[in-house]
Amino acid sequence: METNAAMSPDDNDDEPSPALQWLVNARQQEASAKLNMGAQQQAVLDAFNMVVEGDGFLKKRNYEKAVELYGKGIELGLEPAMETNAAMSPDDNDDEPSPALQWLVNARQQEASAKLNMGDLDGAVLSAQSACELSSSSSLQALEILQESYAALGDPKGELEALQAYFALPEPTKMTTMQSNKRRNLGFRLQKLEREAK
Repeated sequence: METNAAMSPDDNDDEPSPALQWLVNARQQEASAKLNMGAQQQAVLDAFNMVVEGDGFLKKRNYEKAVELYGKGIELGLEPAMETNAAMSPDDNDDEPSPALQWLVNARQQEASAKLNMGDLDGAVLSAQSACELSSSSSLQALEILQESYAALGDPKGELEALQAYFALPEPTKMTTMQSNKRRNLGFRLQKLEREAK
């Protein structure tokens, strides 16, 4: 501002000085970045709300509506969530999906479950594969739904690969009796598939 005031009146025709123009541009860029971040956050929030609404329809066994809402939510929130995840430091990305991606992993899992219940087996496999990719194959639940999808599709090779990835992960320290039983049954299934593959 002092630079502008030090200039003679003739130099200050309706044009701001280069210093003032730089300051105006910098503030406009900062405001634009804040608006974009707000738009990204709003897109993720809207997408998350659609997924939550989809969960309600899944519980009511309205699979078609659940799949529709999951699809819309994922489409709306995928890019902003991926950008947020990419902006996180490598230390923030350990073995588990980042918070920016965890809701997407859950949405894809639920979408796969709804498609499986609708009989859309190929769609269930694709959604489960996407959940595994988003979680870098670190989500036991994503691998479980992938295994179920392959089993329903009648693809023993895909099922075997999903179970091998499942059992390559550390066993959870806290499991309910139902989770322990499921894990044990999956172990039996893995052994059977491995015998059949030989």
